[in-house]
Amino acid sequence: MKLIAIFNRDGGTFRTTDMDAYCDHAREVFSRAGHEIDCRLVSGRDIVEEMERAAEEPGIEGIIAGGGDGTISAAAGIAWKQGIVLGIVPAGTMNLFARSLKLPLDIRQSLETLANGEVASVDIASANGRLFVHQFSAGLHSRMVRYRNNLAFASRLGKIKASIRAAISVILNPPVFEVEYTVNGETQHRKVSAISVSNNEF
Repeated sequence: MKLIAIFNRDGGTFRTTDMDAYCDHAREVFSRAGHEIDCRLVSGRDIVEEMERAAEEPGIEGIIAGGGDGTISAAAGIAWKQGIVLGIVPAGTMNLFARSLKLPLDIRQSLETLANGEVASVDIASANGRLFVHQFSAGLHSRMVRYRNNLAFASRLGKIKASIRAAISVILNPPVFEVEYTVNGETQHRKVSAISVSNNEF
C-alpha cells in the first residue's frame, strides 16, 4: 500500500517523543510489511490542511494519522470523503476511538499493528455537517476543552492537570442553553448544560 503518515507534533505523547527517530521507525516497520510510506511532522494548527493535501495526492491508498481524538475525527472525515484507508496512531490524552477499536495505546506498538493489520469498516457519523468517529459534544465538554487549550502544558501529565483545572472551572460556572430534540416522533424542549452524541461504546 502507498501511504502517507501525518503526525501532530503537538499531540500529547508526541511532545515528549523524538519524532525524527519515530518517523524512521515507522518507515522501517511499514517497509518490512511491504508498504511504501512517507512520514510528515506537522503542527496542530496545520494538520487538517496537510491531511487534506495528502489524501488528494495521486496514487495514495491511505493516510496514517497520529494525534488525539480531534485529529483522528478530522482524518476520518477526510479519508471517508476521498475513499481511502485510514490508520490511527493514538497520541492524545484519552484516545477514546483507539480504545473502541481495541488498538494498542503504545505508539510504537500501534505501528506494528497497523502495518500488519487488515482493513475493516467502522461507523462514521455527522453533527451540524461535521463528521466524527468518536463523539460530538456541545456545552460542558467543549467549553472545558477550550479552557484547557488556553492553559500551558508540555507533557501528558501536564495535559491531565490542565484538564482537571478546566473541568473544575466549567463545573463552577456551567453553560445553560435550550435544546429541541425529537425521539420516536415526539419533540421535546429542555434546558441543559451539555449534549453528547457518540457512535461507539466509549
